Amino acid sequence: LDVTAMTARVSLRQRFTNPSKQWMNARYVFPMPEMAAVHAMTLNIGERIIRGVVQERRAAKKTYEKAKASGKQAALVQSERQNLFTLSAANIAPGQTVEVELIYLQPVEYRQGEFMFRMPTTLTPRFIPGMSLVDDADRIKSLGHDSYGWGQDTDQVPDGSRISPPQVSDVGDSHNIVFNASLDVGLELQSVISPSHAINWQYDSSRYLVSFKQSKEKMDRDIVLRWRPVPLQQPHSAFFTEQI
Repeated sequence: LDVTAMTARVSLRQRFTNPSKQWMNARYVFPMPEMAAVHAMTLNIGERIIRGVVQERRAAKKTYEKAKASGKQAALVQSERQNLFTLSAANIAPGQTVEVELIYLQPVEYRQGEFMFRMPTTLTPRFIPGMSLVDDADRIKSLGHDSYGWGQDTDQVPDGSRISPPQVSDVGDSHNIVFNASLDVGLELQSVISPSHAINWQYDSSRYLVSFKQSKEKMDRDIVLRWRPVPLQQPHSAFFTEQI
């Protein structure tokens, strides 16, 4: 996480390993802040780096399916809801690890003299109302997606199976996250706290560095950071410049 003034830039790196002896396709459903805007995506496969491009949803899926069918390694990120995305990775070789990096931007909140950043790391099951389409083969075929979740496609939520991934309560040694943040807010800070995790923070040159006290944490809750400037008698301004 890199915070400059009131803007947060998040670089989310996710690793997927194929433990089997077969080539596999993977899909990962993950949450994002409602006000986030995806900026870039890269796919690292060994020494190869594939950089993503933004396309209209239908065109992007067609490009991905074509690469997948021809045996190429590819990835596709799609917005399912304002705060819910899916990442598909095709043709992962046996024993191979694929790293996907997603970069997104979001505004920092400011309330009552305090700044706040929130990053979701897990999902909660969603309510899926309506009549099931399980027996409606023609309707299911027209939806254009495969069913893999615990939910069912219904007349009110036609993609219910797509947004309901299998979940586990005990993640063991998987589903962990390493977190580091840099806060360049242009103000002297009185405190940096996290009501969600135990953290360390320190001032370094012109910014504040934040990290988990433990090397990694389970992805079972939001990461929340709050920082409060030192109160001053006089108004104080911060000025930022950027060279591109």
